[in-house]
Amino acid sequence: MKFNLLNLEPFEFSSLALQKLKLYFNYFELLVPFSELQSNTGIDLNSIHVLWVRLNYSIDSSILSCFPNLKYIVSPTTGLNHIDLESCNKLGIKILSLKGNTQFLSKVTATAEHTFLLMLSLSRNLVPACNSVNSGAWNRDNFKGIQLSGKNLGIIGLGRLGSMLSEYALSFKMNVAFTDTNLDITNERVPYKSLHELISWSDFISLHIDYNEFNHNFFGKNEFALMKKNAFFINTSRGEVVDEHSLLSALRNNSIAGAAIDVLSNEAIIVKSLATHPLINYSMFNDNLIITPHIGGCTRDSLLLAEEFMCSQLIQSINS
Repeated sequence: MKFNLLNLEPFEFSSLALQKLKLYFNYFELLVPFSELQSNTGIDLNSIHVLWVRLNYSIDSSILSCFPNLKYIVSPTTGLNHIDLESCNKLGIKILSLKGNTQFLSKVTATAEHTFLLMLSLSRNLVPACNSVNSGAWNRDNFKGIQLSGKNLGIIGLGRLGSMLSEYALSFKMNVAFTDTNLDITNERVPYKSLHELISWSDFISLHIDYNEFNHNFFGKNEFALMKKNAFFINTSRGEVVDEHSLLSALRNNSIAGAAIDVLSNEAIIVKSLATHPLINYSMFNDNLIITPHIGGCTRDSLLLAEEFMCSQLIQSINS
């Protein structure tokens, strides 16, 4: 018997992965708002065995209740805070994701590259400089930045992405140090510092930790208070690991020089009211905060690779 698979986010999907999915599954796509799925398409949600999702949906208990015979959720992502894992575990739904697939992930450099782009953008006032030219001005003296060479980069979490970022930074002749809760991690070129030492030493701090219940608001008021006034903060991991109120306060009070973030807390929810989000509202009128819409891992190359890999993982899991 073929399983029925519903792809909630089929936009620009890998043609190779799509071909395989259609071969192994009865394949359906969400092409209307979720609320209209059953009434407008005739798809019997009771018959769906596999959900495929990226990051545009929060798979909570209300969505899970629509699929009483669901067996798998496939998400070509490393983070899983968009899925209610506890409910899935109770319902016996298996989660397949990129998390822990280190050999495959070593080929995916997009998020580390984006992190370095954000660091360069902060150091050279890139966004306000571009906006100034677009408004008809041409004055380079308003956008004097700093060079990265010789500056201190503190990496919190020296896993896959933190290690990639360290290599990029070292090639720019930066001084790099790291901290990590895993005390077994070592790097001959990157020394370890305690969290407090790292924060007070750094000119740039880049956060690369997984989100779980233990590190909610991991970087908060006390950590921002330790930063140099001319230091910059970067987060491309998950929004929930940062106390966003403390970040906003640090920016407003000029306690730090600036920040660049690719993630926000509760993205699936706040996307409906972006204009009222305090950080986004602040960034509209201030040049020391850059926000990008969770595009760190979102390149054509990385998405296609991830979808093809997860397709193979799904087929393998069902056949095992």
